[in-house]
Amino acid sequence: MRAQSAVSCTVGRISCAAVGKWRCKLMKKLDGDVQLNKELHRICNLDLPESELLRGKLNTAYRQIYEKAEIERKAGERKKMKTNRFSIIKPAAIAAGLMIIVLGGVGVANPALAAEIPIIGKIFAYLEEKVSYPGNYSENAFTVGIQDQENVSETYEGAENNSETGNDVRENGFVQSKNGITVAVTEFSRDNGKLYMALRITNEEGFPEDFMEKRPEGQLSHLQCNSSAVVHWDGKEDASYSEGEGNIPLYDIEGEFQDEHTFVGIAMAEFDDLAGSTGIDFTFHSFYGFLTSTHEVMGHVAGEAETFMIPEHDMKIYEGSWSFNFALDAESADQTEEIIVDQKNGEGFGISKVVRSAYEITAEPVFPEGVNKADYIVSILDIDGKPLESHGGTVEQYATYGRNTDTVTICLMKFETWLEYKGENADKQTENAVFSVRVDLK
Repeated sequence: MRAQSAVSCTVGRISCAAVGKWRCKLMKKLDGDVQLNKELHRICNLDLPESELLRGKLNTAYRQIYEKAEIERKAGERKKMKTNRFSIIKPAAIAAGLMIIVLGGVGVANPALAAEIPIIGKIFAYLEEKVSYPGNYSENAFTVGIQDQENVSETYEGAENNSETGNDVRENGFVQSKNGITVAVTEFSRDNGKLYMALRITNEEGFPEDFMEKRPEGQLSHLQCNSSAVVHWDGKEDASYSEGEGNIPLYDIEGEFQDEHTFVGIAMAEFDDLAGSTGIDFTFHSFYGFLTSTHEVMGHVAGEAETFMIPEHDMKIYEGSWSFNFALDAESADQTEEIIVDQKNGEGFGISKVVRSAYEITAEPVFPEGVNKADYIVSILDIDGKPLESHGGTVEQYATYGRNTDTVTICLMKFETWLEYKGENADKQTENAVFSVRVDLK
């Protein structure tokens, strides 16, 4: 039984079929596998509705997810994963998606934090090391709306006066207010496929306490969102990204709650290609999060007549929209290097090229005919032979932040072998790879 057919019901606005797809894609966040293992173990041991049929089928689905999700990756998914934001959703969101009640202590964000983060041009510097997609964004940022940020308080007050009618307050291009929510873009940066935005989001009524659940040391909070975008080029047709197109550019913002009214974060919106693009029209349609409170909905196992009641998390949704235009320099903003390697061994395994952008590095593998490409993974080691961390939790996209990647070692490995040598034994990846090559990027 495929995991996505395990249960049929509705979670808020999200179908359980989609939740099933989440499960498979979430398995791809391999650098968080310790947390994920714990969360899946916790979920699998929670009390389910009294149904042996349901329990058996769900346990089978979970087992299949854990054992096969990575091995069964199709070759075409390598490209799709680059634009799939489901890969960054953390284990807490998995639990919400699975409609399991998440209980536990809820803490209040530290109000003193507000004084620690200057508004203008400093959010990148404050958070760029903490997000799951680290980068030196503050050194490559376009700081926008400095005057806009000085007027944030005025915009906020204007939002109060217009919140009842839902009128959109537009004090300037990079501060947008609607329905009591003010979204301010303070900085942005981009590479060949991603747009990074430093955001300050203020809520007139205050965010729910559940949103500000106390996090373990080193973990950021998350604010979910629905978004769309249009990418523009000169002499080339625009590219659209939206829920309807099936390629939403951004689902999740990582950051911190300064207090109950203010969230600051860095958003990473993903696109197929931004090389040579001249601008992006980006829209946040809504912001939302899951609450600890629940209500029951009716569900059933696909192909079975039995029905049962299952808990569904309540959601708090803030409807917009908030739209921004980012003008891009088609030439100077594109810092991508592409190194042709074009090497393979006698068995046909190899690497065709290495691509390094401002914030991440990838390598394109070569396989012999008839080989299941999903059984293999590309690992990249820095100049000191240490494996790079994933950029935003996506397999085979690696962050370069704080690492020397002037020379890298590319290892094409069997997936099971990589699991064995991804931790403390990473120094043995080269000798256990089906193919490895050292590439000079200086």
